[in-house]
Amino acid sequence: GELIIEKIGKEPWFFAMQVLEGDDLGGVWAVSADLKLALKRPRPEHSFKHGGGIKLIARDRNGEVIMSSTLDHKPRMGTVDWQRVQVVLRVPSNTRKLEVGFLHQAGGVMHVRAPSFRRVDDPEGKCKIKKGKKVGNGGS
Repeated sequence: GELIIEKIGKEPWFFAMQVLEGDDLGGVWAVSADLKLALKRPRPEHSFKHGGGIKLIARDRNGEVIMSSTLDHKPRMGTVDWQRVQVVLRVPSNTRKLEVGFLHQAGGVMHVRAPSFRRVDDPEGKCKIKKGKKVGNGGS
């Protein structure tokens, strides 16, 4: 199937997510999908990162955000035909909840298909890793 997210009102963002909970969520994860974009600057303007695509939030056992990755791939704006994007993240070992999905923070429409979220077995370190933004005192 295909997920289509189109901005039609004043709300500055939309996040369609799946939530994983457990005691063993730390490690290296890869999130990928095919994106087709027709995105432009939002109206009204807002201070969030403009664009559309992949978002991941890691939370500890208390529900505090300990790491997040927001649209850390290209393309994320403009008019683009189907293109595969991927973000690879090292999630802290104290993660107990992962919120992963697709964020729309622009004007226009974003299409998503063939999403994938998987743990990466990368003992030799050949897969490029983007660390994500640590929040507060947590993270590793």
